[in-house]
Amino acid sequence: MTQIIYVDVLLAVNLFVNYFILLGSARFLNLHTPRRRLLLGAALGAVYSLSILLPQNALLSLLLKLVMATTITLAAFGWHGKKVFLKEAGCFLVISFSFGGILFALWYIAAPPGLLVHNGVVYFEISPIFLAGATIVCYLLLRVLHRLVQRPAPKSLYCHVEVAADGAVCSFQAKVDTGNSLVEPFSQLPVLVAEYPCVKAVIPQAARAFFESGGMQGEKLPEIWQKKIRMAPFHSVAGGGVLPCFLPEEMIVYQQNRAHKAQGYVAVCPPKQLGEHPALLNPALLEG
Repeated sequence: MTQIIYVDVLLAVNLFVNYFILLGSARFLNLHTPRRRLLLGAALGAVYSLSILLPQNALLSLLLKLVMATTITLAAFGWHGKKVFLKEAGCFLVISFSFGGILFALWYIAAPPGLLVHNGVVYFEISPIFLAGATIVCYLLLRVLHRLVQRPAPKSLYCHVEVAADGAVCSFQAKVDTGNSLVEPFSQLPVLVAEYPCVKAVIPQAARAFFESGGMQGEKLPEIWQKKIRMAPFHSVAGGGVLPCFLPEEMIVYQQNRAHKAQGYVAVCPPKQLGEHPALLNPALLEG
């Protein structure tokens, strides 16, 4: 019996599933990837699903999988070095296989007829409700597995920070991030990265627009703050750029019932950019 393939269904199924595969990959690797990048990778994967219309060929299928994994990973996560790329691509492939296995099982239990696999691409006529439900179940199962295998971070990696500036004081929780080696380029002082709401209380009203805009409104800065502020370049798995940072009058780090007076800058980033932690501490701030 000839299988009829509806291109709109094919694209919709693969767009939806690929998005959740990429989202699961980002969660496993603790990447803070913009949703638009994940959607771009998912859209590219949906386009690749049209290869189901090509003649069956084992070598072609293998080459296509390699090209798909490479380009979808680059589209979703960007290029940050060979080692990081291989880690991202490997995670994407593993989760893709896991998603496929779970989805196959759910579909087999619910309605086995009409399933087509060709050139490594899966196609089946499916209702939007079943597709959404099956994909969310797959994603939740993988999230549960991730939490089971993920080791809890030791308490020594967490601390409480108090920052004083301009006569005001703010306090917030931070994680000691061994991957944070950010320094202010001129003084070479270590930098703590905090989301804007953490330090808003110590920034005067006249300087808040500067930090809220990522350093794009410097002409409105008070003269005293012009001397405090620097722009610190950074590089991360999710990308790179510069962060506005200021030198506080005092910074005290409380860790395991010990208080440490730290000397360094505080870099400010927009809200919800650091994932589960509102601030990331450079380990160098605990030295000296």
